[in-house]
Amino acid sequence: PGELLAGDPDFRDPAQGAATDKARPQADTPTARWLHLAKEPVAVARVLSRILDARPMGDTRTQGFTSVFQILQTDLQAVIQHPIADAVRDARRSAEWDSLANVLTAVQDGLQAVKADFRKLLKKDCDPLDADTLAQEVARTLRQHAVTLETAITQANRLYEPAE
Repeated sequence: PGELLAGDPDFRDPAQGAATDKARPQADTPTARWLHLAKEPVAVARVLSRILDARPMGDTRTQGFTSVFQILQTDLQAVIQHPIADAVRDARRSAEWDSLANVLTAVQDGLQAVKADFRKLLKKDCDPLDADTLAQEVARTLRQHAVTLETAITQANRLYEPAE
């Protein structure tokens, strides 16, 4: 999965990101770091949806996407278990906290969907045509979750951008 992700245009190699991140100042607060952590699953979800879209018709083997699903679940879990996520859950709702709550909701919804979709894809004795249809359905769902999460992160980031 590492080689696959490194070759994907949506996946940012930390070594490459360091050079471009220096050009634009980044806020360095726990909340900004949490939002940056939440960006990681977006790229993985896009890669996974491409893998599922590219599966040959009738190929029901799971080896090509099992590890990417595991990476995605681990990344989403890390966002949910972060101390900032606890603070967001405990906070009183206000305009500032609403945008962070939207990020947390998008991550939680995404994690539930990913777990459910993964169980469906691993179903044994699935008809090849059904397996292919299901893979494409899951790919669409993953793309949708990636967009939802990315939108929530972008809106929340506006509150934490450093002053120019």
